[in-house]
Amino acid sequence: MEIEEGVLRLRRRYLHSIFICLLILALMAGCSDNSNTDVAIDDEVEDVGEEAEEGIPSLRIAYTYSNHHAPLIVAAAKNNGFQDEEVYLEEIVEGDKYGLISKEEKICNIELVPVRDGDEGMALLAERNADLSFSSMEFPLKVMDKGKDIKIISPISMDGLALVMKQDIPVEGVEGFMEYIREQEEPISIGYHAPSTIPRILFEAAIGERAVTITEDPNRKDKDILLVDLKGTANLIPSLQSEQVVDGWIGPSPFPELAEAEEAGKIVFDIRELNPMGRWSKFPYAVISATEDAIENYHDEITEFFKLLSIAIGYIDENREEAGGLVADWIGMSQEAAVNSTVCYSMEISQEWFDNVDVLLRHLHNSKELTGELGDGQLDNIRSNIFYFAFVLNSQ
Repeated sequence: MEIEEGVLRLRRRYLHSIFICLLILALMAGCSDNSNTDVAIDDEVEDVGEEAEEGIPSLRIAYTYSNHHAPLIVAAAKNNGFQDEEVYLEEIVEGDKYGLISKEEKICNIELVPVRDGDEGMALLAERNADLSFSSMEFPLKVMDKGKDIKIISPISMDGLALVMKQDIPVEGVEGFMEYIREQEEPISIGYHAPSTIPRILFEAAIGERAVTITEDPNRKDKDILLVDLKGTANLIPSLQSEQVVDGWIGPSPFPELAEAEEAGKIVFDIRELNPMGRWSKFPYAVISATEDAIENYHDEITEFFKLLSIAIGYIDENREEAGGLVADWIGMSQEAAVNSTVCYSMEISQEWFDNVDVLLRHLHNSKELTGELGDGQLDNIRSNIFYFAFVLNSQ
């Protein structure tokens, strides 16, 4: 009996163990089914998200970490801080991707593509890896000269160019600079960051009006100024800290302001001061360029984006300190230098601006930088090949 009872107990334990195993398996199967259901639900949600984005285009915008591109930077940094306006950005990925909201509807995505310089931005446009690009004006002109389907669609910044000299050189202002030149027995050396760039072109044109002679030949001791290629903006400030490189340089913001903030040099004058009648005001610097495909396919989206840029420009004009802080944080520069910048942000297309574009074009033509599609060198003859300003006019 005891053996039989023992056997019965063993059978009951065995059956109980099987029951437990079956129960566990059933629970696991249920979990597996739920997991599959969750995956299916997730897939459905993803599909719905993709469908919702299906009709939303993306604008890829190349730009550099420069305060000349501050309207774009401020629009992105403020994003829904402009929500009370008609148009604003909604952050998707900080610093990279935003939704462009117009009248409470998302009309496109904005993808920001930081580049090293204008050459890289133009390469992205030429390869159709960007739709718009912010750069200084000489870059799109050179690319259009090679026959690329690109147009300049708006100015975005003007001015912000200054002459900086070493701290220990006793010179201040335009007249002080002219007197200092006359006192020297040999040419003074003035650097620039690259050939055929706007600071160098403007300086040469503006100083030439004052009968100052310029050379790039160090053996020409009969000239007033020796121009020196410093081969990049990264060398501007260090050149002031070396004993034998240059006496000063002409450069774009933010480098003059940074030189003063770092006590490496001092701003002697803003280039606009070379002509008190305003001849060199509103000199073009940064512009926005677009591929002809983008102009054709994203006309409404670019028009709304331009409205946002106008909002950002208004904010910068009215809030220099706050806007300077946003730009400084974004590009990693001194807030003091950003706030003290003399850059003028504007999308205005004025006769003064066109007159100065003509100066730029003639220099590039005379220096053989433009020999192809824009080789004529006369702005009136090639204006339609260069500009498309419908977005500016439609966004006002």
